[in-house]
Amino acid sequence: MSLGDLHKVRIWHDDSAMQSGWHLEYVRIVDERTRKSYKFPCNRWLARDEEDHKIIRELEATPISDGLTDENQNPRTHAETSYEITVKTTNRLKAGTDARVFIQMYGENGIQSDELRLKKSATHKGKMFEKDYVDIFSFKNMTSLGDLTKIKIRHDNSAFLSSGWHLEYVEIVDEELGKSYSFPCNTWLAKDQEDRKIERELAVQTTEELVKVSSEIEEENVDGVNEQTVGITTYRIVVKPVTLCKQVQMHAYS
Repeated sequence: MSLGDLHKVRIWHDDSAMQSGWHLEYVRIVDERTRKSYKFPCNRWLARDEEDHKIIRELEATPISDGLTDENQNPRTHAETSYEITVKTTNRLKAGTDARVFIQMYGENGIQSDELRLKKSATHKGKMFEKDYVDIFSFKNMTSLGDLTKIKIRHDNSAFLSSGWHLEYVEIVDEELGKSYSFPCNTWLAKDQEDRKIERELAVQTTEELVKVSSEIEEENVDGVNEQTVGITTYRIVVKPVTLCKQVQMHAYS
């Protein structure tokens, strides 16, 4: 069920581990139907033996700038933004790769980024792109590309025995605009699989496509309810850093 615009989250852990204390940086929630992104900063401990000894926090959403004007409301000729790139490896057998991974983003009006190496995951230290991993990468103070249209993603086949990679999706959040862009893949980048390609060009999944999927789900699951009164969406929740024993409660106010 869609909650509309999100305003706060309540997040906690159950203190069930010997080392339960957790220092949370932020929570990000993406409404996959509207492509709106909500960020809830924390930068505090949820721990019985730190700060105020609380293991539950209520976090307020940060306001999103449109990224198009300066403080005096004048148009910005070279708007800057930060991109957060989430990469999901599938849970298929031998889906992970040890090769180096690179991405290039393409925006409206033919603007494109440099090719960027994905090498410092915020969610996994050391090995990245392992089976069923979600890896998050941040690129700060970049020239805004406007609305993203596609990406190119590849690896360099540099791992002797484990270069092949089965990629599920890439999601990119423009932190200045508060927009999220999804790029489904669900195929191999491998010299010994399928078409033997190690580079993929992925088109953005449009809002219309997301609404179509959501509408199909609604038709299947909401029987006898007026479709105009019930909205169904999918929320993708990214917690940084990743930890065990976490629960999230979302609140929206109209």
